[in-house]
Amino acid sequence: MLDLSSYLVRDDGKNRDYERGAAKRLKSTLTIMQKGGSIYILTNVNRTVLYIGVTSDLLSRLIAHREKKYPKSFTAKYGAVICIYYETFFSIEEAIEREKEIKKWRKEKKNNLINSMNPSWKDLWDEVKEW
Repeated sequence: MLDLSSYLVRDDGKNRDYERGAAKRLKSTLTIMQKGGSIYILTNVNRTVLYIGVTSDLLSRLIAHREKKYPKSFTAKYGAVICIYYETFFSIEEAIEREKEIKKWRKEKKNNLINSMNPSWKDLWDEVKEW
């Protein structure tokens, strides 16, 4: 639970409603900031396919890919369920911009990005599910 006491201005109890409202707004803002967004790269067992995605909830999205929740999707069709790269951001907008940037890259540059964090292209599922 977030401790918001240091963010509130006290006025001998005269502004309780204002303080509660401010606390709610601050908690909401901090929750959004905490959630932010992520980009991720998936591959298949042969490491021949790359899929780049963006989400506000990486764990849930990886579960959806692994369970083939959308059987007609690209990832289900090509078996891209192995998470080999991810980045997190304070806002979903930042994550979307980064996703667009990486999607424009040639495959070699994408491979170099993956290799910089995960040279063996191991599945990062165990790391992500521990969040």
